[in-house]
Amino acid sequence: MTTGADGAAATGKEAGVLGEEVSVTVPIVVPQLGVEIEEAQVTEWLKAVGDRIEQGEQVVVITTPKATLELEAPATGVLAAIAAGVDEIVKVGATLGTIAED
Repeated sequence: MTTGADGAAATGKEAGVLGEEVSVTVPIVVPQLGVEIEEAQVTEWLKAVGDRIEQGEQVVVITTPKATLELEAPATGVLAAIAAGVDEIVKVGATLGTIAED
């Protein structure tokens, strides 16, 4: 999450150097899934890089030894990057991808 000089979270597009707009990115992260679960496997991406995503929309499926979960987008925007591909094992807290807010 990006913060301003006052420590407040940045939202939307912020003014960059020379007044140009800079998109703020929001990470899609592996949530804490319980005390004993430390990692998950990326099963399927439901969206591709460049796709428009609404906050709360399901974007990626992960699997643990106990459950399969569809993770929701934490923000509205465009899927800017995928950091963990299908079949990758990822730790709790790892960034799976990023959304560029509009």
